[in-house]
Order: sequence, then C-alpha cells, then structure tokens
Amino acid sequence: MKQIEYDITKKAEEYISNISSNNYSDEENLINKCLGVLIQDGLYSYFLFLMNEEKLRLKGISFNILSNNTNTNKYISDLETLQEEILTDLDEIFLSREILERFLTYIRFMLKSKKDGGE
Repeated sequence: MKQIEYDITKKAEEYISNISSNNYSDEENLINKCLGVLIQDGLYSYFLFLMNEEKLRLKGISFNILSNNTNTNKYISDLETLQEEILTDLDEIFLSREILERFLTYIRFMLKSKKDGGE
C-alpha cells in the first residue's frame, strides 16, 4: 500500500486547484454536507449523494483515492464495484471511511484557508 496521507493530500490539492475563488463558500457547504452524509449515513450513502451531476468530479476523485489506497482487486469506478470490493469487508469499510473523512476534511481546511486569504 502506498503512502495514503500523501495521496490524500495531493488529491485534495488537485480538487481545490480547479475551484474559482467565487465558489469557495459553495464548495465549503458541499464538502460539509458530504462529510455529514459520510459520517452519519455511511460510505454507500456518500456515493449515492455524489451521484448528482454537480458532484461528479468529487465522486471520481473519491473513487480514485479508494482504488489507490485500499486492498481492492479492481479499479473502483461505480457503485457495483464499490459493493463488491469494499462493502463486503468490514476492515475495508473502516479504512475507506477514514480515508474519505480525511480527504474531505483537508479540502474543507484548504477552502477555509483560501477563503480567508491564505495560500
């Protein structure tokens, strides 16, 4: 398994780099909603929430992070593969949830920093 922390940080930076400064508040609200769904309702609900077209980029990056940092045999690109590869293994569920919580938290803090004028 690669350096998970490094991959999560790079993916969060990648996500932030494509957001215009006019949308920081909207993105922060979206990330807060995503975190809430992930924490309260679980991994599968998180991806169902992201199925909305506006959230396709975030869904793609989330699938990519899980594919690169979990013990999966296939690339995760849809809900069916998520069910087969991750949702059948409790350890993988916990690892995936931790990875995504950290990813979303980093995005939230990066957005706050940029919104408040930091780089």
